[in-house]
Amino acid sequence: MCPRGMEVRPYLIKQVKDLQSEVVVVKGFVKTLKCIVRASWAIIAIMGALLLKAWK
Repeated sequence: MCPRGMEVRPYLIKQVKDLQSEVVVVKGFVKTLKCIVRASWAIIAIMGALLLKAWK
């Protein structure tokens, strides 16, 4: 909500800029999490292959 005595437009522009910067941070975090998940799946697959190879 816009504080009393402030113009609405500058307040909303500031809010939009703040949210845009937050989106950039979240996108970077999501990208990092995706890399971690892919790496963990690759490690699990390699460990599974090694386990199957050792079992034979």
